[in-house]
Amino acid sequence: MIDGMSKRRPPESVAEVALVFFVLGLVAFGGPAAHVALMRRELVARRKWLPENEFLRMFAACNLIPRPSSTELAIYLGYWRAGWRGLVAGGVLFILPAMLIMLFIAWAYERYGTSSQALGILYGIRAAVVGIVLWAISDLGRRLVKRWTLFILAAAVAALFLIGINPVVLIVAGGLIAGRSLAGAAEAEGR
Repeated sequence: MIDGMSKRRPPESVAEVALVFFVLGLVAFGGPAAHVALMRRELVARRKWLPENEFLRMFAACNLIPRPSSTELAIYLGYWRAGWRGLVAGGVLFILPAMLIMLFIAWAYERYGTSSQALGILYGIRAAVVGIVLWAISDLGRRLVKRWTLFILAAAVAALFLIGINPVVLIVAGGLIAGRSLAGAAEAEGR
């Protein structure tokens, strides 16, 4: 049994899972980091579905699987909250609004994309999305990176990624450095 599964609510909460993930799907712009930050705020801070450490553990597990971690997290949280019906409701209703919005945007862009008004709207949306992503990175970063050395390491890895260093190399090297740093800190605390 997955840790925390015994705390799951009975299947009557499927409607709640469906509503929450539909609303999150409607308002969650900015990619997986923004989605996860909104989920944490809504499900941990506001609704108190689960403690923050459990949420972060689930998020870490979802990061091990290829593909968008926010969608995987919505599916996992739906399952955790309401069993297999919650899994389906959480996944489908988190993805559906974004899919419909993107279909509409694609249609509108195809029809009106070259007009000056459409270009102005797109520039405005771009600025808003950058702000949302920066907020999400800041919000999640404060919760995930508890030590200054790890913050500096995360910033260095991000900078190296932006200048074109291979992300696989950065993940392996960053993981080794972080592991060494955490092992050294644990050893120092144990003395």
